[in-house]
Amino acid sequence: MTKSLVILYGDVDFDGRAKRMIEVAKQFGEVSIIDASTRINSETRASHSRVLLRENWGVVRRHIVFWWRVVREAWKIKPNLIFAENYYTTFPGWMASRFFDAKFVYDAYELIVPEKGKSTSHRARFWYVLEKFVVPKADLVISANPERAEIMGRHYSIKNFSTYMRNIPERREIKEEEKINVLESYPALVRKNDDECILIYQGDVSFRRGLMRFVKVIKFLPNNYRIIIVGDGPDLGRLKETIKKHNIENRVSTLGRVENNYLPAITSHADIGIVTYPYEGLNNIYCAPNKLFEYSQAGICIISTDQPPIKKLLEGEEFSVLIQEEESLESVAHKIIKLSSASRNKEVNYKSLDSTWLDEFNRVSLYIKKMMMV
Repeated sequence: MTKSLVILYGDVDFDGRAKRMIEVAKQFGEVSIIDASTRINSETRASHSRVLLRENWGVVRRHIVFWWRVVREAWKIKPNLIFAENYYTTFPGWMASRFFDAKFVYDAYELIVPEKGKSTSHRARFWYVLEKFVVPKADLVISANPERAEIMGRHYSIKNFSTYMRNIPERREIKEEEKINVLESYPALVRKNDDECILIYQGDVSFRRGLMRFVKVIKFLPNNYRIIIVGDGPDLGRLKETIKKHNIENRVSTLGRVENNYLPAITSHADIGIVTYPYEGLNNIYCAPNKLFEYSQAGICIISTDQPPIKKLLEGEEFSVLIQEEESLESVAHKIIKLSSASRNKEVNYKSLDSTWLDEFNRVSLYIKKMMMV
């Protein structure tokens, strides 16, 4: 029986992609997980090991401790198959695979290939150098969409197996009890009246993503429009200050970081989902947002920036609108109002977003089987 080790420098409870990769790994045999968090592991399963990151540790110490624990965990279970989730785990994952002659799968969450002629930070350069060293040696490289797979394959001259796994969550029915529970936990989701239109943003709370444009647009929308922001990030504190400064607490709410399992029920209470990315960096230009599929599954409309992969999926869809980089706040507000009116009392669906998690599961599983046979 195959023994797999899934390595994640992050908290698996908040990482839907890692959870889906674990489901892929389970079909091949036993799966062990090692992740990292500032939270004590709430689970007691022997197959889940957590590296507790101390608040007073510096960044370098955190990574060194994590790398050491990865090697120690691999020594304990002696895996045949290792999954490295995101670029933080490339080097320890590859190193462990060499020690124990295991097949090595790199799941590239991000596209960190630098743009030509653009300078990068020392931190970004460090992770890129490690990825550049490891990727050609990986037995299988998985990207988050076909556009990124093509770029990585060309840039790193990948000779071994390469494919993609889009960020499509598993579709499941949301129970009425779940909807009620999130309303009790997050009162901001409760509608003030039947005419209210709720916009929702889920993800990294970073002004670099263009999130402030949607906070500012609220003043151009009628009073029955509200925005709910779900997630954590470097600018959450500044965002709260901005909301208070402009006296819009009754129209813009923040829920903070929410476990992945609760997101479908939370999303179901909204009317329009927001997807926004900056227009700098290949990772943003060729973005791979899971939110498109989560909003689609929740049956709500979508307003999004128009990066190529998003435009390819949403252009022409009845229940979505695209906005451009320099579009005015008045124009964005007009599109939101028009989208809300057009979708009222209609069943929201998307022809281009009908792919399922099973499609991704089957594709990745096939490549792993091919890789294991070599």
